[in-house]
Amino acid sequence: MFRVWQQMQLSGQVAIPRLPALGNNAGLVYDSIVQQTRDAIVRAGYSKLTLGLSGGLDSAMAATIAVDALALEGISSNHVHGIIMPSQWTSTQSIDDATMLADRLNISTKTFDIMPTYAAISDTLAPAFMGHEVDVTEENIQARIRGLLLMALSNKFDWLVLAAGNKSESLVGYSTLYGDMVGAFAPLAPLYKTWVYELAHYRNKRAFQESSNESSVQLGSRGGQSLIPRSILEKEPSAELALDQTDAAVLGPYDCLDALIYTAQNMGWKEDSAHVAQECVDALVKQGFAREYVVRITGMMGRSAYKRQQACPGAELPIII
Repeated sequence: MFRVWQQMQLSGQVAIPRLPALGNNAGLVYDSIVQQTRDAIVRAGYSKLTLGLSGGLDSAMAATIAVDALALEGISSNHVHGIIMPSQWTSTQSIDDATMLADRLNISTKTFDIMPTYAAISDTLAPAFMGHEVDVTEENIQARIRGLLLMALSNKFDWLVLAAGNKSESLVGYSTLYGDMVGAFAPLAPLYKTWVYELAHYRNKRAFQESSNESSVQLGSRGGQSLIPRSILEKEPSAELALDQTDAAVLGPYDCLDALIYTAQNMGWKEDSAHVAQECVDALVKQGFAREYVVRITGMMGRSAYKRQQACPGAELPIII
C-alpha cells in the first residue's frame, strides 16, 4: 500500500486536502446526469441500451442511471441490457452482485465467458510474446474482448453502448482504450470515484423514500433491500484482471487519489495536459502528500492525456465545486 500522506499531516502540522462532498447538491447532480443521458439517447435515436455489468460500483451506477434515463421517455427498464462477462479472475461475488443488481433494476442480462476468446488470442500471440513476462498487456486483452462483445451486440440488436468509467480513473489513465472505454456516452464522466459512492447512497436513499409512496412509478427498494446492493458499496474495488488485484494497490485509496487530483486541478493543471509541472508536484508535496505518491500519480495523469482525447462524450457537472 502506498504511503500517501506525509508524517507531518499525522502530527497535525498540515491540513489534509479533501475533495469537497456533493452534499445537498447530490440530487441536482444526479438528476442532471440522468437528463443528460436521456438527451444523448434521444439524439442518437436509440430506445435500448447496453453496458458491461462487472458487479462493481461504476457499472451499477451507470445501469441505474440508464434505467432512470429511459424512464423519462416512458421506456421500460427491460430495455437496458446488462452484459456479464466473467473471466477466471472474476470472483463469484462479482457475478452474484451483478445478477442481484440486474434483478433489483429489472433489467435483462446476458452472460458470456470471455476465457475461450482470451485463450485463442493468447495462443495467436504466443510466438510474439515468447520470453516476455505476463503484464498489463494480458489484462488489457480481457478488457478489449469485453469491448468487442458490447459493440457486436450493439451492432446486431441496435443497442446504444454506455461506458461506465469515472473521472478519477480517466484522469490517471486507469482504463483501456477500445476496452472499458468503449461506448457512445459516459454518464459518470464528471464524477470522481468518491462522488460515485456519494450518489449511490443518495439514489438508495431516494429509492427507499419512493418505495413508501404507493403512487410512485420510480424504482424503489424491494422488501427493505437497497436498490444498489450493499455488497457492491462495501467491497474492495478491483478491476479483477489479475489474481488478487485491487484498485488501491495501483492508485492508493480513492479518497487520497481524488484529493490529489482535485488539488492539482485547483493549482492549474488541465485535463488535456500531457505534463504536470514540477512546481505543481512540489506544491502537492507541501500540501502533505507523500512525494513518491505524487510523482507516481502525476506521472499517470500526464501520460494518459492521449487516452482522454479519445474518450467518448460524457455528462458534465451542472455545478462548480
